[in-house]
Amino acid sequence: MQLRLAVPAPDTSRAHLAELRPKQLKLWLERLPLGNLQESAQALLLSLAALNRQPLADDARLKLLTCYRDTLHSVVDTIKLQIAGLSLPLADKPRQLAMLTRELLVELAHGYKLVLLANSNRLLGFGSRHDQIECIQRILSAQLRLLVLSYESYAAIPNGLWLEIHQLHAYASTLNKQGAGLTDTPLANVNQLYRLALLLAAADPYRLSPGEVNKILDLARTYGELAQIQSAAPPDQLDGFFLLQRDSDLPPLTMPRQASTRTAHGEYYLNTLALARQISHLLACLRAGEAPGQLGLPAYASETAYQGLLQRLLRSWGASPSRIFNRQEGNRDEIELCSGIRAIHACLNAARTAGDTNSATEIAIDVPYARTAGEPGLSASNWKVVNDSAGGMALQRQNSPPVQQQVGEVVALRTLARTHTHLGIVRWIRNAPAARIEIGIQMLPPNPQAVMVRNSLGKIRTPQPAILMPANASLKLPRQLLVPRGIYAQNMPITLGIENGQRILPTRIIEHSHAFDLFEFEEQPDSN
Repeated sequence: MQLRLAVPAPDTSRAHLAELRPKQLKLWLERLPLGNLQESAQALLLSLAALNRQPLADDARLKLLTCYRDTLHSVVDTIKLQIAGLSLPLADKPRQLAMLTRELLVELAHGYKLVLLANSNRLLGFGSRHDQIECIQRILSAQLRLLVLSYESYAAIPNGLWLEIHQLHAYASTLNKQGAGLTDTPLANVNQLYRLALLLAAADPYRLSPGEVNKILDLARTYGELAQIQSAAPPDQLDGFFLLQRDSDLPPLTMPRQASTRTAHGEYYLNTLALARQISHLLACLRAGEAPGQLGLPAYASETAYQGLLQRLLRSWGASPSRIFNRQEGNRDEIELCSGIRAIHACLNAARTAGDTNSATEIAIDVPYARTAGEPGLSASNWKVVNDSAGGMALQRQNSPPVQQQVGEVVALRTLARTHTHLGIVRWIRNAPAARIEIGIQMLPPNPQAVMVRNSLGKIRTPQPAILMPANASLKLPRQLLVPRGIYAQNMPITLGIENGQRILPTRIIEHSHAFDLFEFEEQPDSN
């Protein structure tokens, strides 16, 4: 099998920047000013990039790459912590740090690719097949880190990355060593690294909330062996199957339901059905009150939002998505968007005060007037509609001035004329080039109403703003209540309204997120 891997062209003009003596390189790395991340990352990048552009014996290059690897991983991990959760698109300095991080991982992979390519066609190899497998593992490890970084920052995947990932796994298969592991890196054999990349991509990563990428990786490390890569064509039931086009630069693709659009003989598939069944079992156990440790899960699995993540993984890994409503090209009209329950609460109050009939509801709740989105203290931003459907829309804007959006956040949308207010949830984000941000919104039921709620026994016991969505007969939807995290508790009554409030009991939970809980409810009779 002929490998086609991207590597840099030789450039001897950079020779003075490359330290070729391992002992001196270790000393230089130890003296890097790690307190100044940007300076350290730039120095590390210049040195490693210069090394990758010099002719060098394979064993010497491997020794030098070993020196770089730990320091590089430490710098990359520290930068990731610094930029995690920042508003998108990133400001200048965080964006420069993110770009440095990507380039460092690319150069680390380049170093091992140079060794692998130089020896892949030799009759005897450069030591043994195990040495080639070790290079493949090092490359895949760096590329997996690059995938994670891209998904965490909602950035595009570098061109050619998926093609190389597929190639490397296929090449390791020809060596029959893809199951051999490294001793200094946990979970590092080729099959495991490849499967992690596939599962992460199949989890619809641009729809994940901040911090959820690593939670999925933890889950995949524990139970990922249940997912199988197979060459046999999938059965008629296509749920849980992903197409692997290993000669293309594409991640795993959901299987098309039309037989005429399915691929020809020779393709491979990722089968996640058994993994989805395990996720369903874990979800049932957590809902029954079992401790995460008994299920092989970390402590954070006890959070209610984790159950929401498992529910979404069941949809991603267990069922092929289907579009309910047709999507139409947007008219590029502008709409106003405000984020967060408090801001939306104020917007709805202002609309009701102004006589907006769109806010009519079935339960009258007396709440004080709050500032509109145009007044100080509330933040609203204008977006262009890229496409829309009955179920949602895609929006786009330039990051001027900067805005902060997160997947799983509730937003209010209205035309600039402010005639109607609609609610939705941010389902995906893409950090596009040219300081542009794109988001996808799933619409919530119409006619939202601003209310106040209180849970005297919950984590937050003071009155809090919430959003009531009345029953909708045409859509066959019962009443729903959207509250800030910390108000909802299973089987625990909530007071709707402050003075002469109505006691309600949550029934079916619809969604947990890092920002809110959405559930159906029923009224409780007065205890008097």
